[in-house]
Amino acid sequence: EYYFDANGRWSSKMRQPEPDYTHHCFVVALAARQFFQHARFDPVQAKADEFFFPHGRERNKIRVVIHPGARRKVRRWPMERFGEIASRLKKKYGAEIFLVAGPGEEDLLAEAVEYSGGAVAFKGSGLSLIQLAALLKRCDLYLGNDTGSSHVAAVTGIRMITLFGPQYPHRWAPYTKKGLVVFKN
Repeated sequence: EYYFDANGRWSSKMRQPEPDYTHHCFVVALAARQFFQHARFDPVQAKADEFFFPHGRERNKIRVVIHPGARRKVRRWPMERFGEIASRLKKKYGAEIFLVAGPGEEDLLAEAVEYSGGAVAFKGSGLSLIQLAALLKRCDLYLGNDTGSSHVAAVTGIRMITLFGPQYPHRWAPYTKKGLVVFKN
């Protein structure tokens, strides 16, 4: 059997760790990071580029992915704030806003779009993890709640802001050096 060591390398000499959810999250994050750093996205990325950027990508345009959803309502930042952030980024920086959510969160997207005043270039729910990762690889910033999409964002290497509360980020925050965590209990 093979395991990841603390440096993210495959090893057959490590003892299997005791079952611990935190360790498993760490191992999955390391495996995903290695995959996304070394994988060639050519066919997948090309398809994603056609879908997300049908008219090509402008070089100097800032692209922001916003994920307003979370499985538990207490982990969600208010939709009007996501909408306001989207609107401000669009007005002040000319940012292209991509609003994404999980399956069944279409109502959240509609609400965030309404609060944004139409500042959203793309909205979609139920993207596969590969589609989400391909989109994130082409964007400059990710903003989202404490949710699985934040961990996907972390392994793609995008700059990110993750909003936490009431869950404590010291244990559950995405594993990245390019991220900022905002916590309010």
